[in-house]
Amino acid sequence: MRNDPDVARFYKALPLFVFGSRFAVSFGIILAASIATAGVGGVVAGAIATRTTLTGATLAAGGTIAVEALTFTLVSRGLQSVIPGQAPVNSFW
Repeated sequence: MRNDPDVARFYKALPLFVFGSRFAVSFGIILAASIATAGVGGVVAGAIATRTTLTGATLAAGGTIAVEALTFTLVSRGLQSVIPGQAPVNSFW
């Protein structure tokens, strides 16, 4: 078994499989966070749709951006923390 060329080729290709699976999981996490962010952004934008002044419009846009950024960060870090080996290493705050 040790001298089998197929086994040796498999072990050489193993890091590529690990990279591919981590990339797929990371891409799925980003996709899920993006979908959640879009939903929250739509709800926030719909809730503050009646802007009458330029200041109100600017504050509403800034609030929507802040809520979307917070949602994306919380969802992506939360999903990464449940995947073994993918947990964020530094603090959110």
